This record gives sequence, C-alpha cells and structure tokens, in this order.
Amino acid sequence: PLCHVAERMFVELASIYTGQTVFFAESLDTFLTDLRRARPTALFGVPRIWTKFQMGVYSKIPAKRLDFLLGLPIIGKRVGHKVLAGLGLDALRVALSGAAPVPQTLLLWYRKLGLDVLEVYGMTESCGYSHICRPGENNPGWIGKPCPEVEVRVEPSGEVLVRSGATMLGYFKEPEKTAETITEDGFLRTGDKG
Repeated sequence: PLCHVAERMFVELASIYTGQTVFFAESLDTFLTDLRRARPTALFGVPRIWTKFQMGVYSKIPAKRLDFLLGLPIIGKRVGHKVLAGLGLDALRVALSGAAPVPQTLLLWYRKLGLDVLEVYGMTESCGYSHICRPGENNPGWIGKPCPEVEVRVEPSGEVLVRSGATMLGYFKEPEKTAETITEDGFLRTGDKG
C-alpha cells in the first residue's frame, strides 16, 4: 500500500534511484489483470497479498494436485513457471514481503514455484530501514541481517532495539511518547522480540 513506508522506500524512491517504471493497479478488482499486464521485475507485498495469490491458485487447481505436479522432475519447474506467469509474477527478480511475519509454509510454497520471497523488517519510525533477507540467505522464519549502518541491540527483556541514520528523531510535539520510544542513546524500541 502507498501509505506504507516500505512501499515508499522500495518502490517510489527505488524507482527514482534506478529509473525503473512503476505500475499502479486501477482498482482492487483489476489488480491481477494489471499485474499480468505490468509483469513486474520487483514487487513488495504484505503477507496478505502473497496469501491471496496462493488462494487464487488453489481455487483453480487443488493444493494436493499442484504439490504433486511441482514435485515431479522437469515438469515441476514448468508447472511452477506457468503458475507464476498466470499471476504475472514470472518476470520477478526481486520479491519482498514485510509489515508482518510471513508463514514459513507460504515462503516454502513460493520457493517450490521457483520464486524466493525475501522478508524485510523495519518500522515507519526507522524509515522502513532495518533488516532484509538477501538472495540465497532466505531462511523461513528469519528476517535477515541488519542493513548497512544499522545497529541492533536486544534488551534483557528480549525487545529488539535498532539505531541508524534513518531512525526518527521523535514524534512531532509528543516528547513523552518520544521518550518512551527512543532510548537516551538513540535506539528505537521496536516492541518486537528477538
């Protein structure tokens, strides 16, 4: 979603930096048709989007049958490519998911299709910049290594704290909330356990 900081970082700003073309869906009703037309090379989606794609595939072919076909040598690869093409995802070079944990089974399902969906982690307060899985390092249930210039600390309570040049200075006109969220040494309290 455009209101999400990750969309702004990974799509809008990245397109300016790399010169890529950005496509927008006409509406939720035309989303899949628009995706097939665009055939993106990079896509950031929240876990719900990736789940909806899977549900759409399963509405056309039963899960057991698809899993069987994907497990066949030679044919499995072709079936996976055909499924991705039907979704408009066959040209993807980078597939990212964030904003919530992605079920491991979903990541493994996409991997069987031939698409490695990489998890990213960040918050609006850190400009979405914190952790990312890199190709070949994507292990389900793991959000990846910290991005360059990101410091990470885990409190005795287990809470993950992050600090970088992208971390906010504070909430506008809310010093109490800022003091609760940002430590004296500039670390952002994520509220997440690590």
